[in-house]
Amino acid sequence: MVLSSGELTMSKHMESAGMRSKAGQELRLLDVPTYRRYGAYDDLHGLGLPHDNASEDGRKGAGRAFADTLKRATAQHYGHLGPAFVELLVAREQTAEAAAELEALFADMRQGFPIGTGQDARAAARFAIAALAGELAIKGELLPWAQGTAIAAMRELFGAWAEFRGRGQSEDAKIIRAVSTFIDRHAARFANIDGTDGAAVHDRAGWYRAHGDGRLYLFTAQALADAAQGFDTRRVLACLDNAGAIAERDNDRDGRLSKRVRVKGEGIVRVYVVNPAALLAALEE
Repeated sequence: MVLSSGELTMSKHMESAGMRSKAGQELRLLDVPTYRRYGAYDDLHGLGLPHDNASEDGRKGAGRAFADTLKRATAQHYGHLGPAFVELLVAREQTAEAAAELEALFADMRQGFPIGTGQDARAAARFAIAALAGELAIKGELLPWAQGTAIAAMRELFGAWAEFRGRGQSEDAKIIRAVSTFIDRHAARFANIDGTDGAAVHDRAGWYRAHGDGRLYLFTAQALADAAQGFDTRRVLACLDNAGAIAERDNDRDGRLSKRVRVKGEGIVRVYVVNPAALLAALEE
């Protein structure tokens, strides 16, 4: 288990180097926001409490005073409970029955986290193992907390992680945002499928045609790969299809999501027809 604090998430650090994080990486290093009542804290335990009408800066200042106290204390006291906790586990795990009991406790702990996807379940397992360790330490009188404190804290952190991830951190959201951003930035690289452009379209990414009050964008396979760099094309297409953004397709038996269209001067070409309005709707959900 690794704990690291910072101003940027792992994915933002990778983006600064021109890379895009994968879901598997994000599930190994979970991003949990710490925007709490007093900076990173909810309870200052009586230290430096601001008055009721204190400004946000005043509350954060109180949080800094508490953080400084923690920093001084942890510089003097560390490594006490680690060995004691290992001794507790060793003393407990002397029989196969005890090991099975611990496994059952972990399974029960995982049931306490609301999960909707396989990725949620992987993250929940990490919070659950921390919750289990905390509850065992409480039961072994290594921590002066009431039973249930650790599981309640981990459920709250899991909820914060899930909410933060739901606001654009998931792989699907990244794919949809990447394709939407590509359209915004490179709309000029799409030619009118009717061949009525007034000037040549350079580095063409595909074509467009009118659709209601907007447009449909007909991506070439290479342009779609460029729009969602770092993601497998099949993964990208499945995501767009699930979001309802694949506006048209051929009724091929192989289930491909592309469509054959006739382009003036080029004959029949195979494209992926994307509705940008559906992309925006998916991001707003």
